[in-house]
Amino acid sequence: MFDEYIKVGNFHNEIKEKLRKMDLSIMSTNQINNFILNEIKNSQFSNNINNGIAFPVNISIDNCVCHNCLYDDNIIGKNHIIKIDFGVHDKGYIIDSALSLHTGGEMFDEMIKTVREAINTGLKNSGPDVILGELGELIGEVIESFSYEKFEGKSISDFCGHKIDKFLIHTKKVLPNIKVDNYKSRMCIGEVYAIEPFLSNNNNQIYYNYDNTTLHSINFFETIVERNEKLKRIKNEEIVNYYKDLQKKYFTLPFNEKRNLNLEKLIDRKLILEFPVAYVKDSYVAHEEENFGITDYGIKRIT
Repeated sequence: MFDEYIKVGNFHNEIKEKLRKMDLSIMSTNQINNFILNEIKNSQFSNNINNGIAFPVNISIDNCVCHNCLYDDNIIGKNHIIKIDFGVHDKGYIIDSALSLHTGGEMFDEMIKTVREAINTGLKNSGPDVILGELGELIGEVIESFSYEKFEGKSISDFCGHKIDKFLIHTKKVLPNIKVDNYKSRMCIGEVYAIEPFLSNNNNQIYYNYDNTTLHSINFFETIVERNEKLKRIKNEEIVNYYKDLQKKYFTLPFNEKRNLNLEKLIDRKLILEFPVAYVKDSYVAHEEENFGITDYGIKRIT
């Protein structure tokens, strides 16, 4: 049932295993990003839209939660926790999976272990007709059980797991990381999900840095008809052509683009979505993400 996803998922797993064997303390974020992109571009999936790259590599360090796609040549060094979130696709069948690695520190080991336990709990309790808002409670309970010296675990609820569709990394159906009483949507046979808990060791109040934000996508929450109607109302040909170029190059896949006047106009008109870089204060964050499908008997692991 999920053969197309599993093929890409196996390749994604291979890249993650290579990353786990690397000494990130002597590497820069540029080097990590280039390694991942080269692996994808040299793979069997490179003849797809955007060379098989489903979205820009997110490398978020320490208190940076997610969505950082700015890279530099600074060596990462010791005593950091690094979240690496990257995607591969084949003809629109997207794998969206992430791992946390660290460059020293027993607390980071415990944080990552807790996130893995939360994922396993979520997987164990997933299946047809499972209510997503209730499943979030089980995931959140594991995250909140984390304790290390003076630090207590907090679940970051601003971000959550999500259903994946063809060429759509996120749909409107989500898998929360906390209990959501009024969210009664159920898992259905044939669906593919990403489960991704976030654990902060101190503070779970999010703040955003829009100046460093480069992660964007065509507004995939709207239909092509809705987007085209908005486009017709734009009289500036340069903006229209810029949008069409992005659509041709990426379709509905996220892309890495620094803010410019045309992009801002499209964001204002909600033709382009913006994913700002997220942080928490005075905290470290661990995050991992796995993909799975819903079968008539339970689930099928994809990553």
